[in-house]
Amino acid sequence: MTYKYPFASIGRRFISCRLFFAVVALVLCAKQTTTVFAQSVAYGVRAGANVGSVIGPVEKNASGKLVIGPNVGIYAIFPVKNKWAVMTEFNYSRKGADFWQEQKTGQSHFDIPEMGWKDFPAPYTSFNLKGFMHLNYLEIPVMVQYRAGSKVAFGIGPQIAWLVKGKSEITQDIYVGVNSQYPLTVFQDTTVQLHNHLRRCDVGATAGIHFQNNKRLNGSVRLSSSIISVYHKNMDELKANFLNIFITAGIGCRIGKL
Repeated sequence: MTYKYPFASIGRRFISCRLFFAVVALVLCAKQTTTVFAQSVAYGVRAGANVGSVIGPVEKNASGKLVIGPNVGIYAIFPVKNKWAVMTEFNYSRKGADFWQEQKTGQSHFDIPEMGWKDFPAPYTSFNLKGFMHLNYLEIPVMVQYRAGSKVAFGIGPQIAWLVKGKSEITQDIYVGVNSQYPLTVFQDTTVQLHNHLRRCDVGATAGIHFQNNKRLNGSVRLSSSIISVYHKNMDELKANFLNIFITAGIGCRIGKL
């Protein structure tokens, strides 16, 4: 027996990955600006962690837990004028979700060979649903910073990420039919693979605070969120928005200046 993608929700339009090149162009423009003002560009390495989850519609009987993943890479700070600067990073970033649901009802399409039915629309009830998402990104945040003092700066800006490797699946018991006590058919311990529906580009926004001592060490804490769903909306079960919402904290070390 086969079926077509019954899915439990967890978490606007498709944006072209050419935005990646727009971000790179912004960084290059910032570098040219630093030349005009003849200020030093600081660069270094950083390491930290993401804490959060992919968030979707909240459903009855659904639960989840926060996901923790590494966020490591390099950074550069381009001074612009007075207290303003542009900070950009290039990071490996792992995100995802871990969730479960006791019971869920919905509508989908099923292939039921015993009945001779293909792509048959029917209601269903899922029990013992468990799912996870493992999302590995190469991520570029670009933030406009304002220095509030010699050691503190606030930043906000866009963030774009490229999905290097992703996995998304759900395991559940599916009872097809109006009444789960008298189902048309049952799919026991069935796993649905959804990673083929993941978007390659995750476009979002980020904002946070950056701490800098007078030597080489610095730290940062920021909140980031997708602004488009991490899934393509090519299935009824994926029409809602599922967004990466994470807090990232890290420590950096300045290697030098240009």
